[in-house]
Amino acid sequence: MKTQRLNFRLVIVAVLSCCLCFLTPSLSMAQGGGFALIEQGLVAYPQNPAAAIALWRQALPQGTRNTQALIYHYLSLGYQELGRWQEAEEALREGFRRLPGGEAGENLAVEARLLNTQGRFYWLTGRPQQALGAWQRATRAYERVEDREGVIGSLINQSQGLLFLGFPLEAKGVLERVEGALEGLPEGDLKEQGRQSLGRVWRQVGDLRRSEAILKQGRSSGSGLELGNTRRVLWQRAIAFQEEPDVESALSAYQEAFQRAITPLEQVQAQLNGLSLQIAAQRWREAAEVQASLAPLLAQLPPNHFSLETQLNFAQSLICLQEELNRVPGVPGCPAVPPVQSTPTGAIIGQQLAQGVQTARELGDLRLESAALGQLGELYERNQQYSEAERLTQQALRIAEDRQALDLRYRWEWQLGRLAERQDNPEGAIALYKIALKTLDQVRSTLLPLDPNIQFDFRDNIEPIYRRLAELLLEEKPGEENIKEALETIDQLQLVELENFLRCRILPLVPITRNLAYLDDQTALIYPILFEHRIAIIVKFPHQPFKAYWVDESRDEIENEAWDFVDLLINQGESEKIYELGNSFYKKLIKPWESELKNYPALKHLVFILDGALRNIPISALWDEKDQKYLVEKPYSLSILPNLNVFDLQRVAQTKLNLLLLGVSEERTIEDENFSALENVERELEEIGAIFPAKTLLNADFSQQVLEQLLENESFSAIHIASHGQFSSNLENTFVMTYHELLRINTLQRLIRTNFERRLTPLEILSLSACETATGDNRATLGLAGIAVRSGAKTTLASLWRVNDASTQVLMTEFYRQLQNPIMTKAEALQLAQQELMKDVQYNSPFHWAAYILVGNWY
Repeated sequence: MKTQRLNFRLVIVAVLSCCLCFLTPSLSMAQGGGFALIEQGLVAYPQNPAAAIALWRQALPQGTRNTQALIYHYLSLGYQELGRWQEAEEALREGFRRLPGGEAGENLAVEARLLNTQGRFYWLTGRPQQALGAWQRATRAYERVEDREGVIGSLINQSQGLLFLGFPLEAKGVLERVEGALEGLPEGDLKEQGRQSLGRVWRQVGDLRRSEAILKQGRSSGSGLELGNTRRVLWQRAIAFQEEPDVESALSAYQEAFQRAITPLEQVQAQLNGLSLQIAAQRWREAAEVQASLAPLLAQLPPNHFSLETQLNFAQSLICLQEELNRVPGVPGCPAVPPVQSTPTGAIIGQQLAQGVQTARELGDLRLESAALGQLGELYERNQQYSEAERLTQQALRIAEDRQALDLRYRWEWQLGRLAERQDNPEGAIALYKIALKTLDQVRSTLLPLDPNIQFDFRDNIEPIYRRLAELLLEEKPGEENIKEALETIDQLQLVELENFLRCRILPLVPITRNLAYLDDQTALIYPILFEHRIAIIVKFPHQPFKAYWVDESRDEIENEAWDFVDLLINQGESEKIYELGNSFYKKLIKPWESELKNYPALKHLVFILDGALRNIPISALWDEKDQKYLVEKPYSLSILPNLNVFDLQRVAQTKLNLLLLGVSEERTIEDENFSALENVERELEEIGAIFPAKTLLNADFSQQVLEQLLENESFSAIHIASHGQFSSNLENTFVMTYHELLRINTLQRLIRTNFERRLTPLEILSLSACETATGDNRATLGLAGIAVRSGAKTTLASLWRVNDASTQVLMTEFYRQLQNPIMTKAEALQLAQQELMKDVQYNSPFHWAAYILVGNWY
């Protein structure tokens, strides 16, 4: 779990750094007795918060009311650092109580600090809305006393709160204010700290190039460290998108941070991040060399909070370099099993961790004591000493529960679940995994939206809990209730993954039970779930309980075959190979339950909720070798759902469509990217406009500004966009092109959803013609699902790959022509349009018709 712990620490530091840089008081604010004690506490704080607290408490009786208020601000920070939340809250309460009346500058300056610290407290205790409010009030107070440092810090904190609460555009606006304020500052510590914080938050917003640009201007070890972190995310992203990864630029940034370092701790932090990256890149020889050079540096560090945390992270790196400690399956935290390395043995690592436990106790740092105990438990788990691992993990969990350390709690609950499994107690494991997921649900809001690293660690550090719980439920008690609970577990995983991609909560949600009740006699639900060594296919036929069917094929095999199938379709490969792979997927996904279809003569529609790499394949192109038919040629229309509770599946009466048609047919260059002309767009919009009442914005008329004005004044029930666009697992690379700019998901949501919600008129259909999924991106359909969900449209029609725009024009026109029939569902209209295209000898290849999928409500 090393990466998870480090990343969570980065998130917290990003939010808190501004609080921590305000520790030095002006003499005017700290007048009166006890100033020497206050100053001693400030010096002790970074190394030993508990010692600082003791000094500040000694200073309390000697100060004026204003000085006492300031001391309580420091005390709350110290208690928060140690996870002593009740005392932290009481210190804040006492601080506000000590503030003298009136609005003298001194009082207002202390109040601003208290407000900033209060925001920090609310944030760490899971109250982001209150945190944002406190930071906004802090900013106003800092502005009134003309404290530029305070304004910059509280604005950065505000941006974090806005980002988390689902206001990324507002967050970016705040960050741009910070950027402007920094430009006017002379070079110095404040500007350097501001750059570091700003670079961090731009990284968290997802603007990695902007983060890199501002951090490159830095001159300190801290800026170099943050630059390495940003470049590490760029490296991870390149791997995810099958681009050329550049690990050297991140490593060189860490090396530069090491060279700039003034203190041994700064040197160790730079080296440790470099070591972690070498391990992630599986550069074992280089990693072994770095760890050897780190050991003497670590020996120079005094025994304090930061050095202990560093020691624990170093121990985890040592574990990852030990072949014998990585043979136990299911333990997260290391990218692969390394070759044998000349690193300390497991026994020596265990001694280091045991010493870490003792040091944490001497420091009174319960959070790090929990971390050290849990990590030691993990070491015993890896060494297959399960009883001792369980004892240590239970100790770690008790402390984490007492300290309300949710990020540690879910790790130790998960660890206890694995240990229960290893000791042949599957029911105990199920119970513990459920508890871990409940804890994770509380903490993931902090973990997921704010650190891009988490997106890339998701599959290793969060997803396995959901999948293993679902698999155990199906294995141990494969009855109706357990099958349903397994489905709901994976459904929650699908939601978490989508929220992770969008970096915000999706609200409101439709209860799964309500959506299941909407499934009528004509609809069956098919929900394949990928496990490590096999597939479970959960099927819900009308008025029947869930049934589970098993297919013996591993997740890796499925993913490889899925990419082969998609590559064949996109490149219009040999028909025989397309048939072969299409039939292979038909046998896996349809054959196990196909014999049941004869029992449901009214059945007309199949809804698929696809998992993992299966989301990339076009269901319509599955080939039945026996009947010599594609699935789209069978008597069933098809649709896709991202999961069971982000769309309302209630059937409502069809209304006549009133369309807004948007398109760009001309060649364009936007954001240094060239987009080719789409010669058939004008004809496509013209023919659709002849079928339904429509308003058209074409080429220069289709801009963000014109679209916004139009939606302010007119109402439409469907929007059809015929322009370049892309779906990607990178939020910033998911867009629709206007004539002048790229509309990304959040901008599109602001333009479309907010206007339709204000008018209380649902958007029936969002059609995205000429869009495509990012090549080589195995999670690109998250972008498609993200657009579908964020737009607020009941149904989204889109394509999995870029299709010839001549065949697109034929298919789209036929789709809308079919919708003229008032009893025709959208899924049936798409099926008939695809079948019509198949009759045309120019377009009968599945390349032309299979790409189109319907996401959301199919009625």
